[in-house]
Amino acid sequence: MKFSFAEVPNSESSFGIIAQSPKPEYELDDDIYDKFYIPCRMISSINPNSCILLPRNSVLMDYVAWFNKNYYRSLYGSDSNVVWLDPNHYLLDDNISESVLSQINSVSAEFSSVTVFPYSLTPSFVSWFERLSNPKLFGESVDFYQRNANKTILHPGISNLNLSSVDGLRIPKGMSCSDLNEVLEAIKVLGSNVMIKEAFGAGGAGIFKYDDNFDFSLLTNFPYLVEQRLNLDTAHDGSELSLSVQFSGGKLCGVPTRQILHGTHNAGNVIGESNYIHLYDDVINQSQLMLDILKQDGMQGLGGVDFLFQDGTAYAVDVNLGRPTACHPAWMFLNSHFKNGKKSNFATLELPFDKSINELWESVRSLNLDLKHDSFSGVFPLYHLQGMTSRWISVDESGDKALENLYNVRELAL
Repeated sequence: MKFSFAEVPNSESSFGIIAQSPKPEYELDDDIYDKFYIPCRMISSINPNSCILLPRNSVLMDYVAWFNKNYYRSLYGSDSNVVWLDPNHYLLDDNISESVLSQINSVSAEFSSVTVFPYSLTPSFVSWFERLSNPKLFGESVDFYQRNANKTILHPGISNLNLSSVDGLRIPKGMSCSDLNEVLEAIKVLGSNVMIKEAFGAGGAGIFKYDDNFDFSLLTNFPYLVEQRLNLDTAHDGSELSLSVQFSGGKLCGVPTRQILHGTHNAGNVIGESNYIHLYDDVINQSQLMLDILKQDGMQGLGGVDFLFQDGTAYAVDVNLGRPTACHPAWMFLNSHFKNGKKSNFATLELPFDKSINELWESVRSLNLDLKHDSFSGVFPLYHLQGMTSRWISVDESGDKALENLYNVRELAL
């Protein structure tokens, strides 16, 4: 089936449905937090022109109740549109019954079209998506997702798309490897100064620094990339300097963000940090080169690209396609709720809390988001599940101030 494409709706005539159920492989995972954090992180982006489909779970229900009481009602005078689903079949979209479709049709009845925003496409998703009235899809086609939603597109070896061959696009030399023999051959070709990276890893997971004593038994999730290591520039805090660009429908989402790293692992993003404005043009130009190629290959949804730096020069080292990155909810949060033309910067940060949302908010409510303040200064949890790391957003006139506000949250809450 071919879907018509639309951006996340902002007009009064279009209604959006956020259906962020995780991929089917989560079905075998008994960790409730892995299953539910993906839909939870999108709650903050909904507005009266949209609804979100969520599994009926006590922690998520507590979070939605908090969201309505402390944020949504003050903006819109009503509760948010949430369609609660049977959690037993949530991961495979097998819980979209006739009664659920009736609820969706009811909340979207006054709108001329419906746009659905999925996390991934499955046969079960398509079966209920097709039954909506005049549905549109915000996201990639199944064909594009299967071909390109992994890191093998950076290097030759596996994918038909090889971004390292794009004239003018800077990517460290590397090879994509489907088995151990290809990894060993790549090390012979590229030399020993390399990284070994999972093709489907995210947030810095699955990255290994190779040396002569490397334990190849660690490589259990092929394919892998073997990529030359850069002599990395560092940020003012001593971490690797990493700038990221998010895009939507082939268009950049504003200016680059600086990743906050703990070693090689992502711990959040900060935008508008003036120390690195001099690098923005290079990053944006490199991103546009990549986007032009990806759009030619059929890209139409959300994605992002990460850059590391050597001697002040940007190199693309990671591309995430066919899904929202951790920073997209912050962009969607601002676009959904703050449309009065005022420009605000944001920071997001992971905070390791093992408390309920209500317990935590009592500690940090003095830093609450001030919806009536010109700069919208304050903090808001993008998602929160008790017992797991939570991601919070701070909105302020600069990225540095927003990040400082989040560190104050940590001090108040721990």
